[in-house]
Amino acid sequence: DDSESGKQKIFDAGATDFIGKPFESIDLVSRANSYARLSRKVVELEKKTGYDKLTGLYNASLLEEQGIKAFSFADRHKLYISAAYFEIKDFQDFFLNYGKNVAQHIIVAVGKRLQAVMREEDIAARLGVAKYALILPMTNKHKTELVIARVRESINKLVFDTGKEKIRVNFVAGYASSDLNGDSSFAELAEQADDALQ
Repeated sequence: DDSESGKQKIFDAGATDFIGKPFESIDLVSRANSYARLSRKVVELEKKTGYDKLTGLYNASLLEEQGIKAFSFADRHKLYISAAYFEIKDFQDFFLNYGKNVAQHIIVAVGKRLQAVMREEDIAARLGVAKYALILPMTNKHKTELVIARVRESINKLVFDTGKEKIRVNFVAGYASSDLNGDSSFAELAEQADDALQ
C-alpha cells in the first residue's frame, strides 16, 4: 500500500526505511550499501567511546590505554600491578542451549557483578563475548589471588533463570603480576594474564 496511511503503519511497526514498488535493483543495492556504511560507522564510534555498550565496562582499546598509564605509574614508583583475565567457561553452550536473550542477560549480569565487587582503583573491561579483565594497581601476586577468589566466588553464586531451569556460570581466571624489575610492559603483562587464562 503506497498510501500515506500505509507508509505511516510501516514506520509505526518499527521500520526505518522502505522502498515502494515498483523498484529497480540499483535502489536495493544503493540502500544496502548505505546501511552497511552506517553500521560500520556506528561500530567505529562505539570503539572510540571506549565503553562496552552492553555492560558499561571499558572496551579493549580503553583498557589498553588506561592499563599503559597504570603500568607506567607503577613502574616509575616501583609499585606492584597485576592483570587478571576472566572468562565465562563454556559460554557458547549457554548461547546454543538457551538462546541470545539468556546469553546476553548473563553477560550483563556478570559485568554488573564485576563492577560491584571491584575496588575503586581497579580498571575493568569486557574484552570479548564472554571475556573480561581487571587491572589491579598496587596489587602483588598474593593479593591478586585474593581478589580473583572474591570475584569468582561472587559471580559463581549468580543464578540465572532460563524459563526452563536455573543455571550457574563458571567464571575462570588467569593472572600475571609485575616483578618490579622494570623489564616488561603492560602489553606483556596482559599477554601473560591471557596465556594464564587459556
